[in-house]
Amino acid sequence: MTDKMKKTQIRTCIGCRSTDVKHVLIRLVNSKNGVMVDKTGKCNGRGAYIHNSGKCWDRILDGRVLRKALRVEDNPDNLLGLRKDIEKITTKMSFEVV
Repeated sequence: MTDKMKKTQIRTCIGCRSTDVKHVLIRLVNSKNGVMVDKTGKCNGRGAYIHNSGKCWDRILDGRVLRKALRVEDNPDNLLGLRKDIEKITTKMSFEVV
């Protein structure tokens, strides 16, 4: 067996706690500018993954799950950038569904 097989990267969604392949999930990152969506998947900082579904987003927006996963302080400013990114994502989702 000289062929190198690429491993499938599995991650756990912090919203529903189910596992899925990495490229299906959205990465959230705790960066210097607060918690944000990592569009490239390569930003520095502690990361967590979430499905692109309203149910999963609603579950993390109370902040408790997100604070535990990303080890952030309970500061509304930390979530400000994330809330803006979520609004863009959910707006895009609603247009795709219709």
